[in-house]
Order: sequence, then structure tokens, then C-alpha cells
Amino acid sequence: MEDIGSKLKETREGMDISLEETSEDLNLTIEELENLEAGNMKFFNDVGRIKSLLEQYGKYLGLNYENLVDDFNEYLFDYTSKLSISEIKKADKKQRKEEKNKIKS
Repeated sequence: MEDIGSKLKETREGMDISLEETSEDLNLTIEELENLEAGNMKFFNDVGRIKSLLEQYGKYLGLNYENLVDDFNEYLFDYTSKLSISEIKKADKKQRKEEKNKIKS
């Protein structure tokens, strides 16, 4: 993911576009952009949001956004295939507990 983020950052900087300008043009926060460029997946709540941002940001920079999303999918596959069953069960248990504790109207 860091490679993808670096590519975005290098392209943006090579075009002499500031984070502030990008933020305004894409209607995203600077924090979102910084975390995307840093490859910080944990900042985002879901994978769908990351894919959407990669597509949006890639188009903005004139990059092949489909390749960015494909690279992300490959990264995600590699990342998740390294998780142990116990880690997956632990995360599932945590998510169920959080959902149970949510206030429902």
C-alpha cells in the first residue's frame, strides 16, 4: 500500500499541486489525503472507501486508476492471506462485541 501512496504523492508533487489544492478539488480532507499517500490503511473504515479514493485520486492525477485499484487488490490479497485464523477470529469477536454495544433505535 505504501508503494501506491508514494506513487500518488510523487505524481501530485511532480505536477506541483499542493495537498490543500487537492483537498479542495476533490472535496477530501488533508488528513485523508495524507493517510492515503502514506499507505495508512488503518485510518480508513473500509476497503470500499479506499478503492473509491484511489479511483477518484488517480483520475484527478491523470493516472490509470484501474491499475491503482488492481495494485490495491493485489496488496489486499497478500495482506489478508498472511493473517492467521486466530487473528481473524479475534477481529470477528471484537467486531461482534462492538456491534452488540451500539445503541439501536
